[in-house]
Amino acid sequence: MNWKKLLNELFRAGYSQKAVGQESRLTQSTISKLARGDVKDISYTSGAALVQLHERAVGGRR
Repeated sequence: MNWKKLLNELFRAGYSQKAVGQESRLTQSTISKLARGDVKDISYTSGAALVQLHERAVGGRR
């Protein structure tokens, strides 16, 4: 999964790093690292939460 791209789409949809973190139960620091590409692997649960948020926010467009 390209977390950097997914997060950038969420940010363009108006979400902040903090809001994404709260919705996905990840820290703002982890969201920042994912967005920069410094972290590439996250747990299945966290990844699923990010994908679900993305689908709600931007309709799953990729």
